[in-house]
Amino acid sequence: MTAIAVLLPLFSLELVFLGANLLKVHHGGYVPILIAGTLITMMWTWRKGVSVLREKTARQDIPLNQFMAIVERKSEHAPCPKSRNSDLPDRHARTRRRQFCCTTSSNNHVLHQHKTSS
Repeated sequence: MTAIAVLLPLFSLELVFLGANLLKVHHGGYVPILIAGTLITMMWTWRKGVSVLREKTARQDIPLNQFMAIVERKSEHAPCPKSRNSDLPDRHARTRRRQFCCTTSSNNHVLHQHKTSS
């Protein structure tokens, strides 16, 4: 009830201003109305586009664990693990052989890993 008592005088004042300004529409007052209509249309279109995009993304979205399984799946085109210092001379022939094999067999798809201390 208190809200109606506060808003009723403000609403009646707004109606007085609207009535006074309606008389000026044919003298050029239509320009602000056209600008406001254009802005309202742009905002409505933006909101509608965002909601359509959100719905489309939600339909095509997959859970994170499924995505990680797809990304981590091994294939012939997957990058091979390679230590950060693998381009430096190494004392172990097995490591050199693995590095050479990875570099030549997978078309240089390389995934660098941090070298752990041994």
